[in-house]
Amino acid sequence: MTARQKDGPGNPPREGEGLDRLLEAESALRARQVEAEAEAARLRDEARAAAAACEGQYSADLAAATEAAAARIAVERDTAIAQLQAEAGARVARLRSLPDDRIEQLAVMVMERVLPLPRGGTA
Repeated sequence: MTARQKDGPGNPPREGEGLDRLLEAESALRARQVEAEAEAARLRDEARAAAAACEGQYSADLAAATEAAAARIAVERDTAIAQLQAEAGARVARLRSLPDDRIEQLAVMVMERVLPLPRGGTA
């Protein structure tokens, strides 16, 4: 009978070998645990680095979008101001082109609306 057959299933190990095997198994398990913990730490660090990279990219994207929106708003604002100024200039030009008698009529009409005559007739 070989040594392997002697301590196989159903055959008890020789005296002292069982304890040695347990100590070897425990040592191997501890080494495996250390490896697994190191691997877990490495994976955790990689995940944190990836998350930080994503956060940085999202921050850059947000900054770019904010800058683009601010530029677009500035253009829209400037366009609106230019339109208002053009409309105001056109209205001023129209008023300046009115003959004096028409301006007098408009002034009377405005005054009648703003300062209504007291009841009973004339002022």
